Amino acid sequence: RIKTVARISQEFSSNVARISSQLERLLHLFFWTDPRLSTLFVSCCLACALVLLVVPPNYVAILCGLYLMRPPQFRDAEDGLATALWSRLPDNSDAF
Repeated sequence: RIKTVARISQEFSSNVARISSQLERLLHLFFWTDPRLSTLFVSCCLACALVLLVVPPNYVAILCGLYLMRPPQFRDAEDGLATALWSRLPDNSDAF
């Protein structure tokens, strides 16, 4: 029983650490720690806002659904550009 409790607490601790790391990266994105990524983020948000202003919401929902349900042969096995840029953002793990 003690091993089970230790395993569960260790898993919980690692999940909390992973979530806090992602939230720290989000804070660094909003506080302009990396100006290039923050500029890219703001410009993408503006572009999405303009697209959502022009295109009807049901068309956007249909396109998102088609993109998410595309066949496996049309999916990339590698990480995307957004994942690579997100991993470039710093987190506060080195502060401890």
